[in-house]
Amino acid sequence: HLLFDMIWLYQLGRIMEESISQIKYLAILVASAVVGSACQMLISGSPGIGMSGVVYALFGVMWMGRGMMPTWRAIATPQNLRLMVGWALFCVVATQLNILHIANGAHVGGFILGLSIGGLFFMPRRRWLWAAPLALLIALTVLAVAWMPWSPDWDFWKANRDFDRAQYAQSIRWYQDSIAHGGDKNASWGNISIAWYHIAAQAKAKGDEAAMQHALAEANAAGEKAGPDNSQQ
Repeated sequence: HLLFDMIWLYQLGRIMEESISQIKYLAILVASAVVGSACQMLISGSPGIGMSGVVYALFGVMWMGRGMMPTWRAIATPQNLRLMVGWALFCVVATQLNILHIANGAHVGGFILGLSIGGLFFMPRRRWLWAAPLALLIALTVLAVAWMPWSPDWDFWKANRDFDRAQYAQSIRWYQDSIAHGGDKNASWGNISIAWYHIAAQAKAKGDEAAMQHALAEANAAGEKAGPDNSQQ
């Protein structure tokens, strides 16, 4: 996979860098890396690693611009398009079968971004058509950063943030969501236990014996589920 990325990055990047300004080329690289990672985060909770999203974005731009850029025509061919699509489909199947863990969201997001950018630049009569998927990708990128409650990693991060703010009841709910979405059960239960101990201390300071005993019981129950030395806070 790494070899695939590097070969195509060299072949596509070298031709594109010689065809457009360095600023535009850099902008495409950065945008495709960010958007590809964001799309992968939306489906997996992790941005992944690698340059696949960038490679697919470069090919998408060159595919749309091949009619106006003669040097792009030699590499943005129907045969290479089939190769790119075939490789992407293979990666999806390999991921689903647990053979390889590949950032398929980055492939798709990068390719759509490349097609959209190419459409805006090289198809002026249909810019409105390509503005829609580009706007959607921008919205998804913002969403990936700001709100992903289906991601166990994001839930865990939200829980830690509320824990640090002494909002222990809310942090417990986020830790439970992380567990429900397949997150690290031991780490979450360990932190839930610690949060309940803090709640017990708050209840004791207020003189609420019943609330303190309830919180201690919850803390002990969570600690048993976590096992020894599994808190992450």
